[in-house]
Amino acid sequence: MSNETDLTTQRQEAKRGMFTYYLRHAGLVRKLKAQRDTKFATITRWTNEYNTYHKHLSELVALGEYGDVEVNLYTVGGCTLVEPRQGARVTERQSHSGGRLLIGTKIGPIIVGKSGASKGHSTSITNAPKDELTQVDTGQVTVSTRGISFVGQMFSRDVDFANLSAWKGEEDRITIAESNRQTVWIVDFASEGDMWMAGVLIDAAEKLSDRRLDTSKQETAEKLQAVLASSLEIQESELVEAIKQAYADLEITNAQLREFHQKYPGKVADPGPELRFGAPTN
Repeated sequence: MSNETDLTTQRQEAKRGMFTYYLRHAGLVRKLKAQRDTKFATITRWTNEYNTYHKHLSELVALGEYGDVEVNLYTVGGCTLVEPRQGARVTERQSHSGGRLLIGTKIGPIIVGKSGASKGHSTSITNAPKDELTQVDTGQVTVSTRGISFVGQMFSRDVDFANLSAWKGEEDRITIAESNRQTVWIVDFASEGDMWMAGVLIDAAEKLSDRRLDTSKQETAEKLQAVLASSLEIQESELVEAIKQAYADLEITNAQLREFHQKYPGKVADPGPELRFGAPTN
């Protein structure tokens, strides 16, 4: 008899637990699962980009190996040239009127009513066209010991490091500003890992007084390699820190899901042990 009573009590508690789950926690668990999937996808993408970047590094020739000859250090395809292009002129018609307005009744977006006697006129204004960023070509980017270039099917762009007035790397894009041009040109890479490799080479060149990654200006091979190593170390530190932070964010969500799994094991799956950078993500 006591066994039947215990079984009945367990069933009642289970029903109350399911009721509580659906009433209070089911929505939150769905949100946590969605957050987990998004964070995990971000980690997977960044890990893939990190591996792509290191593959490029493994293929990089040693700086100074070819003396003072300009050498292509890195070439990657699947790039898009983006430049400011003049947009279309826009003509606007503006009406002006004077008089007394009699307030009407608003029905939806329309005001139904009458206005007092008024006089009006209209004018046309043509605004000067604005520059718009436009994809103008596709091709490949090459970083040499002396500069960076884009070669496409219709256009090519190149600039020596010495003539770079500014540059910015962001996500999978590098923006180039030359000292002898009025406008910038932009390269969208196929992946962030591709951009990181180009960016670290530009960064190394900017640390040298002559901004050349060869020995043509009396820089030694040892000095060139030391400067590149410095840029690589900074880049590596930033990438690893970003990926580790992504893992930490994922663990916050997984920790909450583990708590719900303990409370509702039949409804919430165990997300597993804590994941760390360097371990497989699948």
